[in-house]
Amino acid sequence: MYGTNYTGQHNPLSYDRSENYSLRPTNRADLGSMFHDKDYDSAHAIGPGSVFMDTDVIGADYKFIGYELDLGTNSFNGATFTERWQGLANGLGMFLMTLPKTMAYGLSAVKN
Repeated sequence: MYGTNYTGQHNPLSYDRSENYSLRPTNRADLGSMFHDKDYDSAHAIGPGSVFMDTDVIGADYKFIGYELDLGTNSFNGATFTERWQGLANGLGMFLMTLPKTMAYGLSAVKN
């Protein structure tokens, strides 16, 4: 998504179609996306369905939201303008997408 390697659901793949993390993230906002993707991989969570309804990854989602919103709003972190707006867009977007499972299961579902 918008010039990144890991933001969004279409990440770099190896020839055997497995996730490939050999590409460097384009910036710190993309770095947060890469770590979020790795958290999803370790939980065997795949695609938008996991974002909207899988409570096993709600902790990873809120860790990502916190990281991205801090990148976008913390004036002391040295983030570039691009990193700030991508962080805000990523954090707010993920927050809105995780609202259904948060409302359905509550924050008690957070395991991390």
